[in-house]
Amino acid sequence: MGVGLYLHIPFCKRKCAYCDFVSFANKEAFWLPVVAGMKKELQFAHGLDVETIYFGGGTPTVLPPALLRELMREIYKNMNVARDAETSIEVNPGTVDADTFSALRAMGFNRLSIGAQAAQDSLLETLGRIHRWPDVEKAVRDAQAAGFENINLDLMYGLPGQKPADFRQSLEKALALGVKHLSLYSLIVEEGTPFYDRYHDHPELLPNEDELAEMDDDAHWMTEDAGLERYEISNYAVPGFECKHNLIYWTRRDYLGVGCAAASLMHNCRWTNATTLEGYMHGEKSNLQKIGPDEQRFERLMLGLRLVDGVEWGDQETFNIYEEKLRKLRNEGLCEWDDEHLWLTPRGLDLQNRVLTELME
Repeated sequence: MGVGLYLHIPFCKRKCAYCDFVSFANKEAFWLPVVAGMKKELQFAHGLDVETIYFGGGTPTVLPPALLRELMREIYKNMNVARDAETSIEVNPGTVDADTFSALRAMGFNRLSIGAQAAQDSLLETLGRIHRWPDVEKAVRDAQAAGFENINLDLMYGLPGQKPADFRQSLEKALALGVKHLSLYSLIVEEGTPFYDRYHDHPELLPNEDELAEMDDDAHWMTEDAGLERYEISNYAVPGFECKHNLIYWTRRDYLGVGCAAASLMHNCRWTNATTLEGYMHGEKSNLQKIGPDEQRFERLMLGLRLVDGVEWGDQETFNIYEEKLRKLRNEGLCEWDDEHLWLTPRGLDLQNRVLTELME
């Protein structure tokens, strides 16, 4: 069984106001040396069996196709990539055209994740996005014409000034495009972002709990009516189009991260590359962390309980360790289990943070 291979492209055209990912705008001078460093990392992993490939960021499509092609060639030259590998790339609608999608398809990409976020120009402006909804529609049409069937759209809710009717409209427009996958994320105001400065002390500017609950409910019934099944807290797919790469994370399998700020988990060891461009180019990494059995068990629960199908026990000791807390959670209607699996109820999925807090105490 192969690993998940993640390549972090730490560049973007403009930093979005809510984004706390490691990415940098206006750093074209670093494109070539960073790609060269990533190629060296791929060479060090020579012979690795790879099941999925995922280019994330940042905005991978801000790089010229020639540089993306170099990275793909290095992957296939050095690694044993499964013949049916899922190969994904994140796309900003403001950085692509029909030629871009044709080039990506020719490189071997077979899945796209397009950052749409919202259908309303005012919300996209608030987020700091460089695109508008017509750009999303054109991107999807161009991608489909280039041969992409497996397309995800990212949408956000809980945005400043967003009403439930706005989110329903975004969902309606996204579903009308015939995409096979939707990722529907509730805004988290992260420290260190412009959004934190604007909204952390002003929650009244964000949707209230009742509005968030309505948006969440709309996500569930609208996707179901369109034939997309919820398989993870924030992800919905036509059966057979679930994101295989993300499933590797949620089932706590091995993955290798390449690039600035990329994280890896291999053989129960974890490390992260430097989070600055200069540090990455000097080969800096975090200290190797060996993960013990107790932490492995908790991580499997923490990640696996994001999935609608839940997590396999793995061993009897896992149940023994958490039995008292799990029985309390089951009495509250938040989880269920059988001899093989533990899973959260629909209410438990909506209150997953509460479940994890209980398991950690």
